[in-house]
Amino acid sequence: MRRRCHLGICNLLTFVSSVGCLAIVAILLVAIIPDANAQERNLTAEDHFREALAARKKGDFDDAIAKATKALALNPKYIDAYQLRAGVWTQKQQYDQAISDCNAALAINPTKVRILLMRAASLVETGNATEALRDYDALVNNESAANLHPRFYRALAYIKLGRKKEAIPDLEAEIDTHRTRLPQLGDLFLEDKQYAKAIRCYTLAIDDILREIAPREGETPLERWARPEEEVTAYGPREDEQEWKGPQGFFEQQRAAAAEQQEALSVEEFKRPPSETEAIGMLAPRIDEVKDRKILASLYAGRATALLNVGNIVEASCDFNDALLFAEEPGALRKTAVAGLRSKSSVFESAQLAEGSVLLLIDALDAEIPNEADPIELLRLKAMLGAASSADAKALEAFSAILAKQQTDVTVLQMAAECALRLKDFRKAGFAANCLVKLSAADHRTYEIRAIAYQGVGQRDRAIADLVECIRLITVDYQFIAQLHVAREAEDTARKVIEQTTAEIESEPQRGSANYSRRAEAYIVLGDYKSALADYNRADKLSSPGYYNCQIGNCLLALNEVRRALVAFNEDAKESDSEGLLGRAQSLAALGRYDEAIPDFEAAMKSEPKKGVIYSGLADAFLKTNDLKSALQVAEAGRGLNDWDGMNVATLAAVYAAHKDYKEAARLQRKALERARSVEQAREEASRFCEYLLDAADTELLTNLLEVIKKEAAHRKEVSDHFQGAEQDRQRAKEEADKNRNPYKDLTR
Repeated sequence: MRRRCHLGICNLLTFVSSVGCLAIVAILLVAIIPDANAQERNLTAEDHFREALAARKKGDFDDAIAKATKALALNPKYIDAYQLRAGVWTQKQQYDQAISDCNAALAINPTKVRILLMRAASLVETGNATEALRDYDALVNNESAANLHPRFYRALAYIKLGRKKEAIPDLEAEIDTHRTRLPQLGDLFLEDKQYAKAIRCYTLAIDDILREIAPREGETPLERWARPEEEVTAYGPREDEQEWKGPQGFFEQQRAAAAEQQEALSVEEFKRPPSETEAIGMLAPRIDEVKDRKILASLYAGRATALLNVGNIVEASCDFNDALLFAEEPGALRKTAVAGLRSKSSVFESAQLAEGSVLLLIDALDAEIPNEADPIELLRLKAMLGAASSADAKALEAFSAILAKQQTDVTVLQMAAECALRLKDFRKAGFAANCLVKLSAADHRTYEIRAIAYQGVGQRDRAIADLVECIRLITVDYQFIAQLHVAREAEDTARKVIEQTTAEIESEPQRGSANYSRRAEAYIVLGDYKSALADYNRADKLSSPGYYNCQIGNCLLALNEVRRALVAFNEDAKESDSEGLLGRAQSLAALGRYDEAIPDFEAAMKSEPKKGVIYSGLADAFLKTNDLKSALQVAEAGRGLNDWDGMNVATLAAVYAAHKDYKEAARLQRKALERARSVEQAREEASRFCEYLLDAADTELLTNLLEVIKKEAAHRKEVSDHFQGAEQDRQRAKEEADKNRNPYKDLTR
């Protein structure tokens, strides 16, 4: 019995002891094994942020957002977490959430320029480009944001809104500062037909890439810049020891000087820098090793397109060939013709090869064309090589083959028209130009070519119509003809004068005569002769009788009330007043009484021998009376005057045309066109100018005179755009100043 009790007690103690051990083990295990939730609760906002950053780098955007959200839950003012999460939202293209996070971050710190830029970009993506412009404007005016290139992104927003004119100044400002975007800048300028700027962007971008991939033989770019200083003395003299920046700085100076020199040339005269030709020659034997060849192919293709649009066919052809050289799949040309000609130079530098070499290349293409299922591209290359090397017959043959299959390639049509015109194949030139017109791709040169082609096949009226259209396009609807351009500025001044004199007449009636006269002159500038006549009549009543007879007569003459004008001039003419004699002569001529007008013109000329309007009026009177000899004498005397103000140059041109000197008539009529004071008058003068040009039958004269009109109009447009842009900048600055003005400051003063 005792033994059993003893065993029971021992078993009980053993059980209790074993249970106690398990409890202790359980307690130890709880202490040793960490609780995951407790550990996460111990993480700080910075820890969550670092995890979010790591997740974003791995591309796990959802995890990055979750971690950033946890960081913000612990620290609602953690601006870096907002910025990180907003960036991830943009990568997921969830722009509304990105904008929300940007707003929250900017509410904490409005000076964060990168967040402001991100919000602006997100607003553009959501279609709120107008709101984005406010952010971009703030960034542009913030010097600390300059390295973010906000002007470039603002330009993209302007373009999205269709406000290209406002985008251009921003794009121009970024050419030299945002080098990584040069290819995109070039594409934007090309799309906007700003060909000179597109060419510059592409050239700088090509130069940047070639400097990296075509250093000295066997030398890396890093080794090139690390050369000993004594080895680079040949690059040029050091003007100042402290300002010397080593060979890299010198190359940048050389490059800037070359850019300035290139800008001085017109885009038609563009020639690629020698360093570019040298670099391509180095790369040609190892073209498969070039890492950026796809980008270079795109850049050369873009520059070639811009060069073609300005008529620089030779350089355009070279660039197209270089695009083919750098393309990853250049096709049959590289398989055949390159091998035999590469030793002389780069085969794609066709304009720099001898004519015989180019013909060999064309023959190689001819041999390859029949083997191609779709030979359009090879025909295109053959045509461009022929055009670049003056092998026009070969080029036109290729162009004709292309146009037999398709008439939609604008570049081919433009080059075919030029090539056919040089060969005087007017029908093919006219066909190519006509296709461009049908495609709505015709520029002023297209109409010029078609006009010459029409003239060549005897269709004079159509030729005149096309030349008039050519001039209209060159001068932008005649808006940049000289006198019209000046007249617009004068009209603004005239309106201010009218407003000022009207106020003075109301406040000082006793000075009415002078003020009425000034206001009448302003009305004449605006072409409102009826109001001018009324003011001159009022002024005449307040002054001595007959004082304003000539002014009243001129207004009546402009209003075609010729008989009343004759009465007004007659009194002054009787007293041998030159203005009265001239006015009476003009009135008699307007009535067709030229024999009576001639003595008055001659008498007025004796009084004022240097007044141009008298010479043109007298020449016209002689012309109408068929006294061609006297008309020519007067016209030549008028041309010798220093001051042509008021002269009707169209009359002098008509005199030379009557003597069948159409070349001189065309030159004078161009000046008459420049003096047109209204669009209607400009259209009439342009039509007469085109008639004289075609009668002169001199294609070179036609091209030269059109080129003069084009350059003058382009210069005036550039000046006008500059002043318009400056005025817009001033207006924006004023609005910004008004917006930021402190109203309490004025009250304090």
